[in-house]
Amino acid sequence: MMKRWIASLLCLVLLLSCTACGEYVDPADTTTAVVHTSTVTVTDVTAGATTVTDPATEATTVTEVTTSITEPEVTEPVLMYQAHRGLSTDFPENTLPAFQGAVDYGFKFIELDPNFTKDQQCVLMHDNTINRTCRKADGSSVGSSNIALNSVTYAELSAYDAGIFKGTQFKGTKVPLLSEVAELVEGTGVALKLDNKIWNYTDEQLEIIFKLAENSKADIGFTCKTMQQVERVAARLPEATIHYDGPISKAALDALKLFNEGRELYIWVGISAATAKICDQVKAVGHLGLWTLKTEAELEKAISFGAEVIETNGELKP
Repeated sequence: MMKRWIASLLCLVLLLSCTACGEYVDPADTTTAVVHTSTVTVTDVTAGATTVTDPATEATTVTEVTTSITEPEVTEPVLMYQAHRGLSTDFPENTLPAFQGAVDYGFKFIELDPNFTKDQQCVLMHDNTINRTCRKADGSSVGSSNIALNSVTYAELSAYDAGIFKGTQFKGTKVPLLSEVAELVEGTGVALKLDNKIWNYTDEQLEIIFKLAENSKADIGFTCKTMQQVERVAARLPEATIHYDGPISKAALDALKLFNEGRELYIWVGISAATAKICDQVKAVGHLGLWTLKTEAELEKAISFGAEVIETNGELKP
């Protein structure tokens, strides 16, 4: 009896001991219990941080996420340059070297001067006489008497040197044909701008120029001083670029605005006469061009007026 009571007492003590330790083992259950722990990751998109919680330790780790925002690039308008008579500061004016120089330096436009020989060949020369820019083959003067361009044939003109007046390094340069320059700029992205002196020529001579522009792959634009000239070019060459350099009046701008529907139209103002008001009026109608610039101060003025293209002999380069 005493033995049973002692055994029962020992079992009771053992049971109370297990309960105090927080563990209870069911003698009847021989299965081993396996507890798996896991890590839960929660991303807080709004706060830009990642929170990691470990259930075993209840510790929380916060990792900061840096968000990089790239602002869109703002590009300034590209100012285009026009080479007056080609790059005439560095090369003999209205010659192939001057035109090639303008292409090489990155000019967008080349201004040039069509003219005609006695046999109706369209060449490039500003003056109506050859004396200023031409020399004999040996470099000597052509003489004191003026020789009119339209008094010599193209073959006779080609006997003269059109480069040596600029420097001996250009000896052998000839007066070029307009067609040669058109071929030179094909595929370069450089456009030609024919001076308004073309309006001094006969209808037959104008037709020679029109046909050349019509058949050429070059971008050939026409300078006009009146709306009648603008309309004549538009009727003959509907796709041609127009460069207007006539008076800047309300009537002229209103007429140009009516004309300018899907056409490339540049309106030119002398840099000395340009004001902010005039330039704003021009920009409401077409592209603003300013001529002829020589100094950095003039360039800054043109930029402040919002010019899209400037003309220079070459003192300023792209």
